[in-house]
Amino acid sequence: MMSIARIRGIYSTSLTKLLQDFGFAITQSSQVIRERFKLQTSSVEHPTIDIHDRKDKQGVIIRANPSFFDDLNSILEKLKDIFLDLVVLKRKALVGGFYKGKVIETIEEKNISYIDLGELDGILFDCESSTGDEILVRVVEAERNEEKKKAVLSREITVPGQYAVLIPTQTVKISKRIYGPKRSSLYHLGKAIMPYNWGILWRTAAASQEPPILINEVEQLAKEAEELLKKHHTIKSPALLREGYKEVVLLFPKISKGKLDEIRSEIIPTIPEHHKLKSFGPEFSLAIDLAEKFLLQKPEEKDLIQNNLMEILSDKLPKVGQELYMDHMKLDGRIFYLGPGRIVELNDCIKIIRYFSPGGFYDGLNVPKEEGDYGITCFKENEWNFSTSYYNEDGELKGTYFNINTPIELYPGKVQYVDLEIDVLLFPDGTSQIIDEEKLREFYDTDHISETLFNKAVIVANNLLKSLEEKNT
Repeated sequence: MMSIARIRGIYSTSLTKLLQDFGFAITQSSQVIRERFKLQTSSVEHPTIDIHDRKDKQGVIIRANPSFFDDLNSILEKLKDIFLDLVVLKRKALVGGFYKGKVIETIEEKNISYIDLGELDGILFDCESSTGDEILVRVVEAERNEEKKKAVLSREITVPGQYAVLIPTQTVKISKRIYGPKRSSLYHLGKAIMPYNWGILWRTAAASQEPPILINEVEQLAKEAEELLKKHHTIKSPALLREGYKEVVLLFPKISKGKLDEIRSEIIPTIPEHHKLKSFGPEFSLAIDLAEKFLLQKPEEKDLIQNNLMEILSDKLPKVGQELYMDHMKLDGRIFYLGPGRIVELNDCIKIIRYFSPGGFYDGLNVPKEEGDYGITCFKENEWNFSTSYYNEDGELKGTYFNINTPIELYPGKVQYVDLEIDVLLFPDGTSQIIDEEKLREFYDTDHISETLFNKAVIVANNLLKSLEEKNT
């Protein structure tokens, strides 16, 4: 099958350039992308991979169709070679895939059920089922962090193909991207060939195909639906009954965003930190669009345009007395929203103070959290680590924790980074040590990060340890 990509979102220009370099054809592109890449026509072919932004704009989600699973890994390896701090999150659940699952727990007050799918568990909302029931489910989300990273399921049966999707209501629906006479002809064709007990949703790619091809696919999908229902009644749960799309999430930390800026600038004038600023939200995105429009018209005014933009955005920079949160992103995709802390200093670093409730112990330091404890955290933008020193209510140092991470990114009201697991501890007596290198190695061994990023984190930790030892000798 020909390699075809559909790309949407704030990274679309950079990723279109990369995917073309990898040998992909681009399908269903926007008018802007067609103009930037001088694409003669707007292809409506069904993509082998589909790329779109994460909700937080800090990366993208890639979905690959079943025939493209093997090639996806080679693409990911190429991307890890290009982007130093890229983080790859592979999801186990196949989106759109069908499973015969077994209900392992039902929580009536929340109206949810947990389903055993075999290698993973799923969560089903608004489900009337009992523990032990065997049910046919479809994956609608590969993973939801707030629900213990379980696949989100549905009992609604839809059977997707390249050009059509069988839907459980006897009606004909048509992609909003199909216009004019083709829309009418597809509606009448759908009415004529609709299988018994099924409706048809025509996908965008249907617009490029002749009726015999579309009829053949609908007939094939009807057979697959029948086979799916037969499997459900004969195969023991838990079991995968029909493959769906493999989903991979790519996180773009500081350096990756900068590299994406470089790639975009090869195609069109690009403001420094374009992708970071675009991820701030609609207000900043509009400011970037306007600045780059002026830049395109008057490239000789680049410095003036950039300086004016930075002046506009400077109002959002942190100030003493304001609150600052920490988006502590983990290599497995979890995000811990820490804080807030109050900014107490903006000199050599952004220094914040946080107060802690008693109970438990400080990670790694193994000293108890007590009433009146507080911490002073120091961030420097673009640095590969930050420190938090913990004190008791009398101001006596209990220890310092150096977090190793992707370079610090500063956003309105927060700092953001990806925690690289390995850390350095400094004890009150001046001794220091590295911890959790094995956790970092586990993520390298499972292809979440590149060898380059693994080595960089280890070097940062060892250099920091050496610096601390030299200060205490």
